[in-house]
Amino acid sequence: MKRFLGSSMWLFAGIMLGRILGLVRDLVIANQLGQGVDADRAIFVVTIPDVMVNILIGGAMGAALIPEFKRRGPGDNWALFRQSGWAVFGVMAAATAALAVFAGPITRMLVSGLPEEAVPGTARLVQICLWAVPFTAASAVVRAKLQSHERFAVPSFAGFVYNLAIVLGLVAAGFFADLRWLAVSAVGGAVLSLGMQVADSWKFRETGGAKPGLQIDHRLTGRYIGALLAGSAVLVLPVAMRAFASTNGPGGQAVVYYASKLVDLPMGTVLTIVSIAMFPAIADAFAKAESHPEGVRLAQNGLRAVLALALPVALGMGVFSLAFSNLLYRHGEMGSDGARQVGALAAVMMVGLVPQALNSMLLVVFDALRDMVTPFILSLVAILGFLAAGFLGVRGLLPLAWLYAGFHWCLMVALAAGLAIRHKLRLFEPGFATKALAGIAGSGVAFGIFCLAAYRAATDLPPAAGVCLAILGGIASLAGGLAADPETRRSLSGAVLRKLRKAA
Repeated sequence: MKRFLGSSMWLFAGIMLGRILGLVRDLVIANQLGQGVDADRAIFVVTIPDVMVNILIGGAMGAALIPEFKRRGPGDNWALFRQSGWAVFGVMAAATAALAVFAGPITRMLVSGLPEEAVPGTARLVQICLWAVPFTAASAVVRAKLQSHERFAVPSFAGFVYNLAIVLGLVAAGFFADLRWLAVSAVGGAVLSLGMQVADSWKFRETGGAKPGLQIDHRLTGRYIGALLAGSAVLVLPVAMRAFASTNGPGGQAVVYYASKLVDLPMGTVLTIVSIAMFPAIADAFAKAESHPEGVRLAQNGLRAVLALALPVALGMGVFSLAFSNLLYRHGEMGSDGARQVGALAAVMMVGLVPQALNSMLLVVFDALRDMVTPFILSLVAILGFLAAGFLGVRGLLPLAWLYAGFHWCLMVALAAGLAIRHKLRLFEPGFATKALAGIAGSGVAFGIFCLAAYRAATDLPPAAGVCLAILGGIASLAGGLAADPETRRSLSGAVLRKLRKAA
């Protein structure tokens, strides 16, 4: 237990440090560049390697490789690691070279609001930063190898190292007035992250006992493609949203990016914990036909727990979004007008936080059922609807924010319907709805009692005081929701304990 808790703490610490430094990175961009042309260029340079890797690699590499690493002997294990690492690096290097040739058209398509004279310089930055992609993709293979040996510390701190390099690059870019420092730092951070993980993996090197020939077979490739398709469609959403936002002129992409980070912060650090924690138990239950009712019960408990956490966060950060944006972004080149615009967009996008969090649990149920096709099709239809609305003229920043929130609500309904139709799992049945509504009512009443008077007073308070009120209101809302739904309170505490027992 002591070893297990230590691994969990290293994992959590690494993820949190990476997220915090990522937020610092965004704050430096906002402070130095505000919401103008250079801000759009910097955000595009920072995000395009992440977008490429998330769409082409994502979590699919670990989903495909970790079971294979667990199943094979040491010699075959190392041979598979070596072959898959070089294969991924080679394929992504070739893709990067091809994309670098078309950096200009890619820039015009994804940042269409840039002035024409800024496109060539931005394209040259893209040609540099794209070379972070093969190194980051290879890191996904090394991370899977390390996690298969229950080593989490170095992989979890790799994101911290990458974001640290980006922050240093931003500082250098501001000092020398040259964004090439930022592009080069992205590549340097990716190389450092890969290097530290390779060094840690080398202790598991085993050259003897491997079967001759290629270790990568069609079954492994098929599992990777299935996992990739199941998760990649939704990852297109932020890219498409920023692309449509850029049509509003210089700064449009930057404002949407800053607002989306206020939503991503609680999603990445808090609201996915329950889904991750409960996945092993749900998968075990659905693996046995006689345990399906237990799987349904666990999934419903998880959905109520996610709802109990997400609703207070959405209420607190939505109502007091201006306080958060002023505290974080109203500095340097950004100014009060830009921070106010970010706060308004974030308030609307928080409307989609609850279904976005619930979707993470619904996708866990699909994964437990080993169904990766249905969520991919549903996600693809939803993203095509988003793209159609954008191409038909939904381009204003506030309409895009509402479209973003609506996307997650529609996807939630589609995923729940998919489980009901494809797998006969009616998770949102009347018994579940009664308990969920009780929690919603308790959460809403508690938040209202605490915050109605405080919100009026907060308009004259400093941003830090407004953020404190949001946090206190969220805590009151959480307490009210859990008091109204004791079963969710018990399942939430149980999920945390299961995570401590089974993580790592």
